[in-house]
Amino acid sequence: MICQGNVGCVNKGNLGENRMPVAVKAINLMQEGARKSFVAECETFKCRSLDDWSHQSNDQLEMGYLNLIQRLNLVTDLAFAIEYLHHHCQPPIVHADLTPNNVLLDHDVIAHVGDFGSFFPIARLVQFLKLLQVQLG
Repeated sequence: MICQGNVGCVNKGNLGENRMPVAVKAINLMQEGARKSFVAECETFKCRSLDDWSHQSNDQLEMGYLNLIQRLNLVTDLAFAIEYLHHHCQPPIVHADLTPNNVLLDHDVIAHVGDFGSFFPIARLVQFLKLLQVQLG
């Protein structure tokens, strides 16, 4: 298990012959609020990346423009997501590839963190940094 949430957990799995690592979310539908969470997860698949949103063509400019309040809300959404990954997942998780392509905006311009292909537990990061420090001495 990667982390435990209010209505389920996220497990690590492997997909296909090349054993590509994937995260699989299991929702306990008996848990209060699980159905609402499931619908919210499905809505996330309708999101567009911040990168796509910010590179709209001129005829779609009103969609690509984010006012100051929307920008502040976007940054706040991301801060809460990172805080959750670092302090409420067991083990804690570092995303390691938080780019505009991995920030998803829904139709209400609420930011969601996506693409966990480059995530890893913080404990593994600390071990790597200690090993690197010893090697560089």
